[in-house]
Amino acid sequence: MNRTSLFRFVAVVGALGLVAAACGGGTGSTTSASTATAVTTQPPTTTQAAPTTTETPGEFEPVGTDLTTPLPAGDAATGEQLYKLGLGCAGCHSLAEGVRLTGPSFLGIAARAGTTREGYSAEEYLRESIVLPCEFLTAEEVVCLMPRNFGDRLDAQDLADVIAFLMTQSG
Repeated sequence: MNRTSLFRFVAVVGALGLVAAACGGGTGSTTSASTATAVTTQPPTTTQAAPTTTETPGEFEPVGTDLTTPLPAGDAATGEQLYKLGLGCAGCHSLAEGVRLTGPSFLGIAARAGTTREGYSAEEYLRESIVLPCEFLTAEEVVCLMPRNFGDRLDAQDLADVIAFLMTQSG
């Protein structure tokens, strides 16, 4: 490998590291609330308390990777705030036509999500894509770059709110 090729390789690897950090990167379920909020530029709009083994009403309970438990009704306005500030989604996903950042644009995601995976409703596809982002990759995606810790960072209401916001992106 010549010097120019080595330099390019190091630059690409470094850029991917920065992208992962900007998106709240992480691949496991060990991210605590303090590290999850440390990568955002503003405080999250929801409680991000660390999960406990003795939950009491009103305490943070992560949604995890369960795809079958019904979610509460979502609020699109709250979901938009989570998209913009609380979760870092806007750093990787634009809302503009034809603008692909690290991930695909969310413009038109409501329509695409309902037809992307056979047997999945739009809401089911979005839910799986958020809490188990590497389970299904489209033909456009060759590698999963999405952080895999949103099941630990979101409670059921937050997840429902984000999905409700994404369902407003009909494009």
